[in-house]
Amino acid sequence: MDANVRFLLMVLVSYLGLAAGVVISRMAKEEIKPGKKYFNFLKIAILTAIVSISAFYLTESILASAGLAIFAFVFGYWFEKSRIKINKNLVGYIVFAVLLFFAREDIISAIISGLVFIYGIAVASIAARKLEKLHAIVAAFKVLWRNSIFPILSVILILLIR
Repeated sequence: MDANVRFLLMVLVSYLGLAAGVVISRMAKEEIKPGKKYFNFLKIAILTAIVSISAFYLTESILASAGLAIFAFVFGYWFEKSRIKINKNLVGYIVFAVLLFFAREDIISAIISGLVFIYGIAVASIAARKLEKLHAIVAAFKVLWRNSIFPILSVILILLIR
């Protein structure tokens, strides 16, 4: 299978973590509100893991990996707590698309893809709480649309390389 096709399939599977998060939030409605702080921490932890794993893969330096992991954690925590009025998940998904693209021809891409899937579950679980009055399919499409930068940027990166 072509590396670009495999990369796009990994992006698609990772992106479907958002839909899985909507389904989970619909099945466990009463657990989402008290679990919001844990989902926010999970997002920061996954961002840190993806950045540190990617840094180690790209630089093969434990020091650079540890430094970027600390930076990612501090930045992620600050950014999550800030009052900036943008979709904060877009920044994470832009970083994930670029890192997954650079690691697309190695086994590390499967690890990053799986972590992005879990990140999507956390993102959608938080977002779906605000959309609970909508039908589940409509809520899933809204969450997917709001985070569509991930697959769009991934396709653009593939097209630019060709």
